[in-house]
Amino acid sequence: MIFVDQPVGTGFSYADYTQDYVTNEDQVGQDMYVFLQEFFQLFPQYAPLEFYILGESYAGHYVPAIGYRIQTGNKNKEGLHINLKGLAIGNGWVDPYQQYPAYADFAYNNGIISRPEWLADQVAMKACQVLIQAVGALALTECQLATEAIIVEMAAHLGYYPNPYDYKIPCAYPPLCYDFSLLDKWIVQPSVQKALGISPKSKWTECNGVVHTMMLGDWISNLEKYVPSLLQDYQVLVYSGELDFICNWVGGLAWTENMNWPGQVQFLKANMTTWHVSTIPAGASKASGNLTFLKVFKAGHMVPLDQPRNALHMLNRFFKNLPFN
Repeated sequence: MIFVDQPVGTGFSYADYTQDYVTNEDQVGQDMYVFLQEFFQLFPQYAPLEFYILGESYAGHYVPAIGYRIQTGNKNKEGLHINLKGLAIGNGWVDPYQQYPAYADFAYNNGIISRPEWLADQVAMKACQVLIQAVGALALTECQLATEAIIVEMAAHLGYYPNPYDYKIPCAYPPLCYDFSLLDKWIVQPSVQKALGISPKSKWTECNGVVHTMMLGDWISNLEKYVPSLLQDYQVLVYSGELDFICNWVGGLAWTENMNWPGQVQFLKANMTTWHVSTIPAGASKASGNLTFLKVFKAGHMVPLDQPRNALHMLNRFFKNLPFN
């Protein structure tokens, strides 16, 4: 099992962006594939075990890319066979074309922007979609400005600048909104740095602006394109905490419903059913074939942080390939 994550922020510096900084998710998949091949050669006792890929946020780009590279390698009998069984994407940034318009819908459906604002935001997001189709990565400026405008509207209605990862609470620790001070203190301890093989002279930051900027070239890329192939062989769980704005469940449901694959018609027809944990409603799901979409109640962007018990239950059902009911 591997976990991959990259926070999705709402602010960015576009001034330093150039086409030279374009990151290819295929390269991400290739790099991880090479790493896994080396790992299983060094530790062959782990190679037969079931293997799962899970990631949240910007890992909505990484998980499909890595999974597709493993699937291709297995089919072409490259190197060691990797016993991939399933993939899970939590509050993931997968298909920007489908997910950008969901910002306006999410805010309006939750009563935190007005109808006139929603109508105006829809126009702005339509322009965003047109630019995504026409110019790709260069659409980022227009799309992000439209997103920022919605957050400002939400702040006016809520009376506070919302945490984009959980709109019901303020952003108490800008810019990432959460207090990471315990992590900051832990990771600079000499014993921790020694265990990780990190030089004492190295510096730690939760979110590196240079790395973030260098990745902007792939922000608009659609990684949903790999999921239909993955669904042929593996279980795919797409889950979203219902309080997250930045990679919200409305957008997650939109890209899964609009995905062209053999089970699409059945998926569209499927009803949302309530998922219970110890008889208590914990979420709502719909499924078809190997695809499951799950909305997690009372959780934001980081489901395990907000609902740890339910998140564990979710993973156990996923690993056992059990329905969410």
